[in-house]
Amino acid sequence: MNPAVLDRYEPVIGLEVHAQLATATKMFTAVPYRFGVEPNTLVDPVVLGLPGVLPVVNREAVAFAVKLALAVGGRIRHRSRFARKHYFYPDLPKGYQISQYDEPYCEGGAIEFETADGARRRVTLTRIHLEEDSGKNMHADAGANFSLVDFNRAGVPLVEIVSEPVIGSAAEAVGYLKALRQILRTLGICDGNLEEGSMRCDANVSIRPRGASKLGTRTEMKNLNSFKAVSDAIEYEIERQAGVLDAGGTVVQATLLWDPALGQTKVLRTKEEAEDYRYFPEPDLPPLEIPQAWIDELAERTPELPLALKDRLVASYQLTPYDAEIFMNNLELAPYFERAVSLAGGPAFGKKLANWILTELLGTFRDTGKLPVTAEDLAALVVMVEGGELTGRNAKDVFARLLAGERDPRALAAAAGLLGSVGADDGLEAMCRELMDANPAQVEKYRKGKTNVLGFFVGEVMKRTRGKADAAAVTALLKDLLS
Repeated sequence: MNPAVLDRYEPVIGLEVHAQLATATKMFTAVPYRFGVEPNTLVDPVVLGLPGVLPVVNREAVAFAVKLALAVGGRIRHRSRFARKHYFYPDLPKGYQISQYDEPYCEGGAIEFETADGARRRVTLTRIHLEEDSGKNMHADAGANFSLVDFNRAGVPLVEIVSEPVIGSAAEAVGYLKALRQILRTLGICDGNLEEGSMRCDANVSIRPRGASKLGTRTEMKNLNSFKAVSDAIEYEIERQAGVLDAGGTVVQATLLWDPALGQTKVLRTKEEAEDYRYFPEPDLPPLEIPQAWIDELAERTPELPLALKDRLVASYQLTPYDAEIFMNNLELAPYFERAVSLAGGPAFGKKLANWILTELLGTFRDTGKLPVTAEDLAALVVMVEGGELTGRNAKDVFARLLAGERDPRALAAAAGLLGSVGADDGLEAMCRELMDANPAQVEKYRKGKTNVLGFFVGEVMKRTRGKADAAAVTALLKDLLS
């Protein structure tokens, strides 16, 4: 991005995100949905818009939508309404989409996220509404004169989250999207998979001269399906619009498609307003009623949100913000960590347990999605180390056996003769002096500046004590004796 462009112009960005709700069935019918199955096998008369069929609202989809509204602090309407949004496109079997227009189920709210410098940023929302998805066009290879349509996705429940035009850069847009995806995944209502289309983003971009208050003409980029695409497309469009204005031209309101191969946008259609869709209330559906008692019940089941979890882990267990963020981004790890802390005896063990999880278990978890060591065994292992019953070195040996599927770290350590520790009162200094007397050449090398020889002596002590000596204490003692 050319910095000179941002010196002259202020970008104004609003995002519209479609999130596919992870319900068992579609929005208005009992047909299930799964990604990647044989085309046109998950359809029925309602999905295909055949004459005489009637839609029925999916209660679970509404519950998921309410959970999202609660999580972002939106105002939930007790009575909202579905509408027909008309447009003609091959992947829309009815010729209209059932959506919500002037009476969405949720208004307001905000998404909070952290910027690259660690500051907190809040982006306010205009609304969230419920609707059904369209099908998917499948275009033939270049040179062919036809396309195919897969209606499997048609009718899948969506929430559309519409932000206010208050985002000021591509980086902020990506931060907002990542935070929103975390919230959706924490709530368990959407997997947030951009590549499979279960979360899709449209970006509205305009620019205005620095210091101006009037908004510029916006363009809308449709169906950006990765964080990189969002960033690249927004930055390209900011520079493109700046070039138009610098040349004395006028930005034309249009809907654009992003071509990642070419790294540029292309026009899909020109100016488009709400009246073009000919909205009117859906005659086949009554108003959507959401009682307060149901909202209260769902609120009780709404889990802790990602940033709140991060703040609590830092405050309660003295974790670094970096470590807490790893737990925030790997949802299954946080409850495992807190269970281990509870079993170990409380927050005092938090930092040590976090270190073991993030250094010894995180890689395995990311590769397999599983935690092969139980919270009970990890807690017991750390308690033994902190209580002086097991040295850090020997704990690693026991941990390797736990990783291999064995259980009960105390029994494993006892069977291997690893319990206990060797300290200064156990003849440790005498052992070090004996080693020095037996290796005068190594002592001389150390005293002439070859300090890497220290590792030889430490290793020999650890061998003689079968790892029961504290390596840090041995190192300090040897440094003192060798000097």
